[in-house]
Amino acid sequence: MMEKMKRNNSGQAVLVVLFIMVVVLTITLSLLSHSVTDVSISKDEEEAVRAFSAAEAGIEEALRQDDLSAWAGSGRSVEVGELSAEVAVSGARNNIEIELVEDEYLLANLQGAAAGTELTISWEPDAALEIVFYKDDGLTTEVQAVKSPAVFCAENFDQEADNQVNHILEADDSQLRIRSICNETVITLSGSDDLPIQKHEVSSRAVVGGQERSKTSVIQVSRTLPAPPSILDYVLFSGGNLE
Repeated sequence: MMEKMKRNNSGQAVLVVLFIMVVVLTITLSLLSHSVTDVSISKDEEEAVRAFSAAEAGIEEALRQDDLSAWAGSGRSVEVGELSAEVAVSGARNNIEIELVEDEYLLANLQGAAAGTELTISWEPDAALEIVFYKDDGLTTEVQAVKSPAVFCAENFDQEADNQVNHILEADDSQLRIRSICNETVITLSGSDDLPIQKHEVSSRAVVGGQERSKTSVIQVSRTLPAPPSILDYVLFSGGNLE
């Protein structure tokens, strides 16, 4: 009888030990699985950051160029350490949208535009605009002061338009300057014929890793024509020498 009880106790002990081993093994495997997952996620995040940094470096290199037209039409490869970024540049000519901050202005290039081209300037939301067309000599100008009917801040602007004005370009038109007086607004320029390039769209793409677990980062920016700061509007010019 005693021997039978000893065998039963021995069998129960074995079961308890096996159960404990199974629990410990399960916990160990779970911890290992989490560790492997954490390492994989960490590596993915690191490669994603490297891809973004490489794409960003490609954008910075493109924006350092004085003339982006030389980069337009074909891709450029920018080396960033062990990585590379593929940079593509395209020029925008028509239906160009440019955000204009209050009291800031944009410059549009009109040189090379065909005479007789109808230029449409539209804006949204409501604003008052100072529109100046410069001739080739840089001195002769044609000025329009136009505002949306709902705008009341520019009281001396006598020309009202429903957020759109049209202008027929002449052969000696060289530049267009638009300044928003009252509100921040978005200007859209479009022509009946192609206009000269007004801004460049720049895209940079970088890939890190192999085909199975690669990380890709794409950054897109746009650059308009450079314009001097509005503070220069208040510079005093003299036809003679200052003494």
